[in-house]
Amino acid sequence: MNIAIFVMSPYGPRETTYIYRTGNDDFLVTCRLSNEPALCCISHECGGIDHFFALVSGKVGKEYDKILNDFEQLDELKSVSQKITQVELDGGTLQGALKSISDLFDHIMKYIRMHPEDTICVHLDVTGGFRHASMMMLPLIQLLRYNGIQVGKVLYSNFFVKPAIVEDAIELLDMFSLVGGADNFVSFGDVTRLQSYFAGKKMVSNPLKQLLDAMDSLSDTIRICVSYSAMNQVLIHLDYALIQYKDFVASMEKKLGQQELFFSKMITKIEEEYSSILPHGNRSVSPVAIITWCVQKGFLQQAITFYTEWLPQYLVKDHFIDFIDSKIKKACQSQERGYSSWENVLFRTYMPPNGIDLDDYQPVSLQACTNNAYKKGWSSQHFFKTISGKSDRFESFVKRARDLASFVDESKMVDTIFTLPKKDLVRLVVVKSIPKGVDRRDFLAKRLSKTKTADWMIIESVIRLSKKDFNEIFCISEEKNEIIAGKSNTREKVFETLLNQKKISITMDRKSFLRFIFLYSQNVMMIRNRFNHADNDFMGEEADQRISQQLIESLQLLQKK
Repeated sequence: MNIAIFVMSPYGPRETTYIYRTGNDDFLVTCRLSNEPALCCISHECGGIDHFFALVSGKVGKEYDKILNDFEQLDELKSVSQKITQVELDGGTLQGALKSISDLFDHIMKYIRMHPEDTICVHLDVTGGFRHASMMMLPLIQLLRYNGIQVGKVLYSNFFVKPAIVEDAIELLDMFSLVGGADNFVSFGDVTRLQSYFAGKKMVSNPLKQLLDAMDSLSDTIRICVSYSAMNQVLIHLDYALIQYKDFVASMEKKLGQQELFFSKMITKIEEEYSSILPHGNRSVSPVAIITWCVQKGFLQQAITFYTEWLPQYLVKDHFIDFIDSKIKKACQSQERGYSSWENVLFRTYMPPNGIDLDDYQPVSLQACTNNAYKKGWSSQHFFKTISGKSDRFESFVKRARDLASFVDESKMVDTIFTLPKKDLVRLVVVKSIPKGVDRRDFLAKRLSKTKTADWMIIESVIRLSKKDFNEIFCISEEKNEIIAGKSNTREKVFETLLNQKKISITMDRKSFLRFIFLYSQNVMMIRNRFNHADNDFMGEEADQRISQQLIESLQLLQKK
């Protein structure tokens, strides 16, 4: 079934003959009103129109019957008055038109639902109505396509050329799909819309086809998280295809098809967005660059996979770490499995035969971590970074304390705490920490005086909570709390021991290297809990942001080599 949509023009008869070039032959039609040429051409091309939808303004509505009567004088538009739905065009502004477009869409969908067995194709005449009528049709077309409705002809009757012609505007409107496809690749690494757009075009050059294939390969490679070597080969292929296509455009620009010429203007932007991971020749792109790019693009799942699997091998291969004692490498190789390289064993589980001194690195509770940080005079910002990944709820509490300290005058902090909702984490913790039988405000005022800062007055309150209250408030078990607090430090101590005993050497700053080991171990632990155990402490937007920040921090350390 074929539906025609148009904005009805005022009654202003002016007999004109129009030419519509279909590719095979010319169709000539003589009409009097603005909408008639395009509607006749749609009817001629489709073998008739089953239903019409007309946007009609108040002024045109007064001439509605007269206009339809004129339509019906043409063979292609016979009986139009019996199969037309009139939709009120609200006002003469774009803002008013949006409501009319929404109403029109509802009418169209109602008609389509009444014909569930039929395949519907919607055609549009963008000739008539206000000067912004064609602009009104743009969101309608996108809305129809979004809902899976086929859009056919989009015709415009051009009276201002001699001879007058009816033109198909669908190609111009499809440029939105082309731009959207390029944006999808830039933003999400998705080439589907670009491939779909060019699939129906006849004049597509071989260099463009090769570029689209290279873009598609990268899209697949990112999605399925391949090996580092495979990723590099795909990036080299894309880099080469971009260079070849730019050279082709430079030499053939005047001979390119319109669609390809338009697309070529977007290449610079695409190249800019991928510049940090393009090899610019046959050299390899570092894992650090690729993972950083993935994080920045929001490909967190891919960044996490590449981070955990690629970095250990990269650190060994690129001599961030070298083995003075060859037994370490042999011990790790003996534990290598098909799913995990010996380098991964080194960074995740390897322990020296004689063990390590963990006196300063025994697992401790979050309360003990807080107490240690407070006694050492750490800033709340530094403390906040060290607890990253331990408990979303505990982190939220510390962040809330820091925010309050930033926005509330210190002299008003005590009173402000008691005005917070009873379920607010800050109020809940602080009130719970106050000993029974004392004046609450006086107690907090003294604590504020002792801690010096409002943020630490709030944060250190957790130290006075019982273990039971602490675990209940922050929804974590003591066992889990202790494991989280100590594991990353253990891996850091392993490598510190190996350095002290001169079992390994490193080519980067010692402090940065040990910090990386700490963050890598902590990130792997967070990632495992997130994806293997569906741990709620490591899920959600805030957790994504925290993981992204920690990935970037650890990657930046490797750039200091």
